[in-house]
Amino acid sequence: MIHLTRICNVRTRIATAAVCLSVATLSIHAVGQPPIAPPNSSLQAKHHLAGLVKASVPQEQTWTGEITTAMCKTATGSMGHDCVMNCVKAGEKLVLVTKGHVKEIGNQDFNDLTTHAGHHVKLTGYLGPDGKTVTVTQIEMDSHGN
Repeated sequence: MIHLTRICNVRTRIATAAVCLSVATLSIHAVGQPPIAPPNSSLQAKHHLAGLVKASVPQEQTWTGEITTAMCKTATGSMGHDCVMNCVKAGEKLVLVTKGHVKEIGNQDFNDLTTHAGHHVKLTGYLGPDGKTVTVTQIEMDSHGN
């Protein structure tokens, strides 16, 4: 009787895991995408879930633009390093202006960020889920910039 109970418990756990996997594949999908039909095999399920997880992990991106503040930004660019640093000392946050769009910089304490204030740079980082905040991972002068 005990042996039979253990077998039933193992079968129940396996069945529960299979149901959980099926529910996960039905309910997890990329943001903005319609749910995808469940896979036909456990191997397809593993590949399906791996693809969904990979799709939801933010990818590092690179932008070119100018490090400035909202106050120092003008139609023709910033007023230069000194102006930007004075604005920062007054409490303004640094931003990246790229192709007419302003990206907020989430990690204002990033090494060398203030060094590049007022300069045209190549900035690498992760775009936040809000679509406008960047977490900087690398910054360097842009040799092709103005």
